[in-house]
Amino acid sequence: MFLSSVSNINPLVSPEQLGQMTQNMTNQRVVPVALMNLKYNQFKPYAIDSSLIMLSDGKYYDVPGRKESPYFEKRLFVGSILKETISMGRTIFRFENNLFLTNTSESVEGVEIDFGDGRGYRNYSLNSLLNNNVTINYLQTGTKIITIRMTLSDQTVLQTKTRIVLVPAPEVEPDEILEIEGSKYNGESGTGKAYILYGCGNNGKLRKPIIVSDGFDPLNERDFYGLFDLLNKEQFIMKAIAEGYDFVILDYTEGADYIQRNAMVMVSLIDTVNNRLKDNNSSSKLIIIGPSMGGLITRYALNYMEQHSQQYDHNTGLYVSFDSPHLGANIPLGDQHWLAFFAETTENDSAIINRDKLNTPAAKQMLIYHYLATDNNEAKHHPLRTSLLADPYHNSWPTQCRKIAIANGSGDGVTLFAPHTQMIAYEWDWETSWFGPINMIKGNTWAVPEQNDGEKQIFEGKSPFFHYGFLYFEIGLAYCNIYIDGSQPYDGAPGGTYDVNEQIARADTDDHGDIQTNYPNICFIPVISSLALQNTANVNYNVHGIPGYPYPTSNITPFDAIYAPEENQPHVEVTNENIAWIMNEIGAFDLYLQNQTVNKATDFEARNSITTGRNVVSHIPEGDFIVQNGSGEVILRSEGTIRLKNGTHLRPTETGIVRVYASNFLCESLFVLPQNPSGRNTGIGETEPEEQNFTEIHESITQTSTEKLPRSYPNPCSDYTTIEYELEKSAEVEIEVYSLMGVKMLSVEDHQSMGEGRYSTTVNTSSLPAGLYIGVVRANGETNGVLKMQVIK
Repeated sequence: MFLSSVSNINPLVSPEQLGQMTQNMTNQRVVPVALMNLKYNQFKPYAIDSSLIMLSDGKYYDVPGRKESPYFEKRLFVGSILKETISMGRTIFRFENNLFLTNTSESVEGVEIDFGDGRGYRNYSLNSLLNNNVTINYLQTGTKIITIRMTLSDQTVLQTKTRIVLVPAPEVEPDEILEIEGSKYNGESGTGKAYILYGCGNNGKLRKPIIVSDGFDPLNERDFYGLFDLLNKEQFIMKAIAEGYDFVILDYTEGADYIQRNAMVMVSLIDTVNNRLKDNNSSSKLIIIGPSMGGLITRYALNYMEQHSQQYDHNTGLYVSFDSPHLGANIPLGDQHWLAFFAETTENDSAIINRDKLNTPAAKQMLIYHYLATDNNEAKHHPLRTSLLADPYHNSWPTQCRKIAIANGSGDGVTLFAPHTQMIAYEWDWETSWFGPINMIKGNTWAVPEQNDGEKQIFEGKSPFFHYGFLYFEIGLAYCNIYIDGSQPYDGAPGGTYDVNEQIARADTDDHGDIQTNYPNICFIPVISSLALQNTANVNYNVHGIPGYPYPTSNITPFDAIYAPEENQPHVEVTNENIAWIMNEIGAFDLYLQNQTVNKATDFEARNSITTGRNVVSHIPEGDFIVQNGSGEVILRSEGTIRLKNGTHLRPTETGIVRVYASNFLCESLFVLPQNPSGRNTGIGETEPEEQNFTEIHESITQTSTEKLPRSYPNPCSDYTTIEYELEKSAEVEIEVYSLMGVKMLSVEDHQSMGEGRYSTTVNTSSLPAGLYIGVVRANGETNGVLKMQVIK
C-alpha cells in the first residue's frame, strides 16, 4: 500500500495494530521484519530569510513567484526486527507486505541482506522477499547486526542496519521423531510426525506420556518449534517434563485435511505409544490433549478405538479438550462473503489466501455457517459438516477415560458486541475532475442477526472488474448483497476470540482507501461449543452458574469437569490459571479415589495427598474403591499424605501386589509443594481400615533432623557445588545431573564422609549452561535422593 505522505503512517499502523500483526508470527517462532522507504520534505534553513515562504496568521505559505522550492527532499530508509531476542539456532524471518511502508512509486531492482551469520549478503528480488520466509541458522549467541541494502532502478543504493540478540537456545530439540501413517479414509491415508520429549529420569523411554494433537493449520506453517512455543507458555511443558512426564507432539502433514483422516493418524500414534509402554513395563495411562481442532481429532480417535475394542485399547486415563469446536466453529458469515467477493473481483492476495482457508475440508467440516452454503437468505453449514455430524465416531463421546474441557470464552456470559453490529466499514470514491467523486468500492459487513430479528443485511459489496479473454474484454462494476434471516448470533457471543476483522482491515487496498473496524476480534469458538453444552441454544450461557461447576452435576455437558475464565480470551491462549487447572488434573495435587475397581497394573500419583474410600469427595458418584488385582503392581504414591478410609478394599492375588508410597517423585516438581523426605514404601494386603495416614507413620521415623537432605551449596552455583546427603550403610555412590528435559549432563562417582552417616560430593558445573537442573543421588544403583540445582554464569 502506498502512503500519500509521512503523516499517514500513524493511522495505518498503530502500536496496538503492530502488536496484533506480529503476535501470530512470533507465536510460531517467526521473526517479523518491517521496512520503510519514505520521502519527506524539510524546510531549507534560509527559506524565510530568502522569501521562499511567508508567515501569515500563524501559518506558513508559499511565496508566489519564488525562485526555488523552500524544501529539501529527504528520504528515510529504515529496517527493524520486531523482536528483541531470539534463541540461537534455526530462525525464520518474515517480510510481510503489510510491514513494507513506502510513499514512492520507485522500482526496486534488488535487495541484499547480511543476517550477521557470517555468510555475507544474500540477494533477493523485492517480490520474492515480501510475504515470504527466510530461514537462517545461527550457531553463536550474542548481538547480531543485520544490514539491508535496497537498490533502486536508478541505481540508488539505500542501506539500513538493525540488530537482534541471540540467546542460548532452550533445550527443545525433540529427543526422537516418529513417522506416523494412519489407515485410509476415503481411499487415502494421512501422515504426520510425532516429536518426543522424554520426561526427567525416564532415560529415553516412554513411561508417562502426554500426547498433544496439533489443530487447524491450513498452510502447514506450524512445526514442532511453533507447537512447543504455543504449549509452553507459563512453562507448561517444562513443568510437566520436570515431573517425569513425556511429551509426544503430533504434527499432521496436511493440517486442514478431513478430521477423520487425521484422526486415523492419531489412532496409529496412540497404538504405537501403548506398545512402547508395554515394552518398557510401564502401567501408566495416556493423557491426551487436543487444542482447537485437535480436540475433535482426538475425540474421534478415542471413539473409534473404543468401538473397535477387539483391535485397540487406547489405554487413556485423561482426555483434555482445549477450546475445541465440539458444536462448531464460527467465522462471521459476512466476513466470509467479504473475502470471497474481493478474492474474485480484485484478486487481492490476502482475500484469496483467507478464502482458500475457508475452502479446506476441515474448515467446511467445522464452521457452523459457511458462505458456500448460504441459500435463500438462510445461513447454513456445508454438506461436509452434515456428513461429519452423521459420522458415528464424531457424534458420540469416549466413555473409557475421564474427560475435561477448557474454554477460552467467558464463563460469565460476557459478549463481544451485539447481534447485527457493523464489523467492517469500507468505501472508496474515485475522484474525477469532470463528474466529482464516484463511489467505486464498497465492502461492509455486519454480524448475523438474532434468530427472531427478521431479515438483515450482513454483506454489501461493490467493486470494479476487468476481464480480458481471447476475443473479448469486459469492464464494469460487480455487486453483491447478502441478507440473512433466522441465524444464531455467534459473531459477538462469549467465546475464544480470533482477530478476523483486524486481518481484513489490514488488507492491502492498493491505495484505494482504508478499511475500518471497531471490533477487531470475533467469537471463533463459542463457549457453548467448547464445553459441548447440551440442549441449549443460548449462546450467552452463564457457565459459572451451572450446578456443581466445575464438576457439573447434571447432564448439560458430556465432560466430567469444565473450566471457563471470567473474560473472553484469544483462542487457545495458555494462561497461568488454565494451566494450573490442567496440571491439577494431569498430576493431581489432591487425588480422590472412589467408585472404581482396579483390576490391572495401575499407577496413582498425587503431589500432596491421596484419599480413598466410599464417599471422600462430592463430585464423584459414591462407591467403594476396590483393587481386585490379578497381576502386576498397583501403586498409590504421594509426596504428602495417603489416607485409606471406609470403603477401601485392597485385595491383590498371589500374582499381584499393592504398594503405598509416601515419598518424593524421581524428579522434583517446579511447583511449590509440601515435601516428605521419606523414601520408604509399605506393601499392603487386604485391608478395610477406618483411616490410616502413612505420612504420619513415615514422618515419625524420618524426622531426626530439621535439615532436609540431600542439599547443595552454594545453590545457585557457577563453577562448583557440593552435594550433601545421607547413607544408611556403605554404598557405591553416583551423582547424576540432568537437564529439565531428562538429558544426563554430568556424572560423578566420588564421595567423602562427613561423619554420622552424612556424605558429600563436589561437582564441577563449569561446563553447564546457565539454567535449572535436577541432581539425583544414587546409592548402589538405587535413587537415594533428588534435589533442584541452579547454575548461573
